[in-house]
Amino acid sequence: MVDVGFEPQTNARLGELERALRETIDKLEVTEKEVIRLGSVGQQLTNQVDMKLKEIEAAITKVQLVELDTRARMDEVVGHAKKEFDDLKDRIDATDNALAGTVARAERNLDTLDRKTAELNLRELEGKEELRKVKAATDGGIEHLQRVSANIIEKVVELERAITVAKQDPGTLNGVIERIEEMTKKMEEQEKKLKESEEKGRNKNYDRPILEMKAVLDIGILGDEKGQFTKWARDMANTLDNVRPGLGAMLEWLGKLKVGKEELLENEWEDECRHRGMTDECKLEWEKMDRDIWAVMNKKTDGAAKRKVESVERGKGIKAYYIVAK
Repeated sequence: MVDVGFEPQTNARLGELERALRETIDKLEVTEKEVIRLGSVGQQLTNQVDMKLKEIEAAITKVQLVELDTRARMDEVVGHAKKEFDDLKDRIDATDNALAGTVARAERNLDTLDRKTAELNLRELEGKEELRKVKAATDGGIEHLQRVSANIIEKVVELERAITVAKQDPGTLNGVIERIEEMTKKMEEQEKKLKESEEKGRNKNYDRPILEMKAVLDIGILGDEKGQFTKWARDMANTLDNVRPGLGAMLEWLGKLKVGKEELLENEWEDECRHRGMTDECKLEWEKMDRDIWAVMNKKTDGAAKRKVESVERGKGIKAYYIVAK
């Protein structure tokens, strides 16, 4: 301590103050160091806080990105669901429309069925009436034939008597011969009338449209099923032969004819009839057979068979049957 010439007490007091000042300076230095240390710690804490803030900001950004991605996905899912819903609604609407169309077609088909049933019932009644007329005509023909037969028997008996008389009296032979010629001529005339009556009945039946025959309407439909033609052709030939005698035999011949004859059918049939003679089938007119077979083929075919029929000129039923058969 420096002595500046004060009194001892004063000097002592100054010394105490100097020591106190020293201690205070020392404490200030320590405090300064502590402040520096605390400042360093504070800086570290500040840095850590900054890092945590950055981490929080990064986390918030990540959350925001996830939220945006989730929202985008949700929008995508919602959009996809909405599209599926719209598609489903469109399909439901289409189904409703199709169902409405089906119901409408079914109602039309029912109306058609009712109309066809009424037509069939009417045709059945007409068929029964026609059958009654045919039966009456047939019965009349039978009665006529019976009368003719009885007359022939009577004439034969008379002839036998005349021959017996002629043998006993040769002079009456010429008269007997004339009587025989007269009876023969009458029998020929009666036979001619009977044939004309039969032919008239046949032509009357042939002039009736073939599709008005109930039996023809019962023929099945020929479609695409494999192996169906043989049975169908047999049924058709049998049915048509009943309503148009001879037409079934013609169809059977047509089915057996070789391939490649479609442009020569009429000539081939004429040659066939020269061998057969005047059978029922050879008495039929070509144009009428063509017309009838076409009507049945057009009505009773479907699918591939129908397309073959339609490939032929309209009304050419014989050619159409030939092509389908091959």
